[in-house]
Amino acid sequence: MRAPAKREPSAAPGLGRVVEEREVDGVYYAKALRLLVDDPAAVYALLYGVAFHLEAGTKSILFHVLRTGGVAYSYYVDYDVVGDTGYLEVVVESARSLEEARRAVEEALRPREPPPYRLKFFEYVRRVEWRSAVNRAVAIADYLAKGGRPEAAAEAFKKASERGTAWMPPYVADEAEAAVVPENYK
Repeated sequence: MRAPAKREPSAAPGLGRVVEEREVDGVYYAKALRLLVDDPAAVYALLYGVAFHLEAGTKSILFHVLRTGGVAYSYYVDYDVVGDTGYLEVVVESARSLEEARRAVEEALRPREPPPYRLKFFEYVRRVEWRSAVNRAVAIADYLAKGGRPEAAAEAFKKASERGTAWMPPYVADEAEAAVVPENYK
């Protein structure tokens, strides 16, 4: 049996915004960005840095705009690069309102450079995470799969952390939102 021929992934325009009503407690909201990619390994490293600043620690951007603001307790960030397209997704779980979740995520994604204390925290977290051979291997393998050189991975992630979210605006090609809200939500 032969494997199917590899094809280039294609990105098609989506609906833009979808809101469903279901039997849930609170509002579940996700915003996804599609980014244009000129160098898959470099953009993958940049997205690694963005995800770190958005979600890691109690001084992260999402912690500040969601938890400290009382909008929602739980959130996460996901990202990847496939071919010439990058993806970044921010998910908010069980928020008190759709509009508050939307505004908080919009604020979190605003272009900004990280303050110096975040860069020190990044170095600390990276050193701790990379003590584990498995964590280090996964990070380097992901970077390598995007076309990066393994010996350049650590420096690429460090430099990416220094850029924060300030680099993103010219790369954003499209965005989409999805939400699940309680039945009869107003």
